[in-house]
Amino acid sequence: MAQLLSRQMETVAMNEQSMTLGGALTQEEFEELRALMPEVVPKYRDELRSNISELEALVSRFDPIVFLSQVTFTYGMVLWGDYFEPGSHASEATVEFAAGLASSATIAKDAPAPDPSSLVDMMQALDEVFRLARHLNLCESLASDRTAENAIRFTARAQHLSVRGSSYPHHGMELADHLYGPRAALMKERLGYTFEDVVAVQETVSSAMASAVSGLLEAIDQMVERDFPADRSRWPAEVSEIADRVDVDAALMSVRRRSAARARQSPS
Repeated sequence: MAQLLSRQMETVAMNEQSMTLGGALTQEEFEELRALMPEVVPKYRDELRSNISELEALVSRFDPIVFLSQVTFTYGMVLWGDYFEPGSHASEATVEFAAGLASSATIAKDAPAPDPSSLVDMMQALDEVFRLARHLNLCESLASDRTAENAIRFTARAQHLSVRGSSYPHHGMELADHLYGPRAALMKERLGYTFEDVVAVQETVSSAMASAVSGLLEAIDQMVERDFPADRSRWPAEVSEIADRVDVDAALMSVRRRSAARARQSPS
């Protein structure tokens, strides 16, 4: 059954704004897959609920800020010049789900930061939840009546689970200001800070991180230009020896593409 599902999701066509799922099954295989749905859908629902509970239990053992920071960095940020949509791994749905899960979990005030191994476990569990959600959505669509309403419902859900949305940082800022701005005095009294204070800290951290990443990227660009010129005969012997053992062409192409994109985006 898993093989049939994978093949049904095998063909993915993307353009600049949307994604279309297609299948690689024969009509006979497709009907076989549909016949399994009454049994499969409840199992996927139970498995998804179980995995969410396990992830919540894991998240509740630790300070959630580290987990949310990793999720945000993984699914909501990208190195300058690398991002293009909708083919990137950015996913507001994943960030929103993780934030909702962490905010609803019961977490001790003195909960420690997760160790690297536990953080990896949480990220893998989060990926598994979304894998199950995508498969469940496909199974429910196969089990449902073929009406226009169902087609829109399940296609929209697949889009939300698989492609980044159209929400940008200023949208979140405007929403947060609308929600917390009128409560600034109460927040200051009870928490000791306001929404504006949180934004100021976020902007300071983001600026520092952007500066550090930019410096690392510039160092990589310089190293590539110095040690990996387009003419391979000019490569140092030790570099050529490494390149003979490792395929570096794809990595070099990625660096040069990002470097060119950064140069185009840099203010004159």
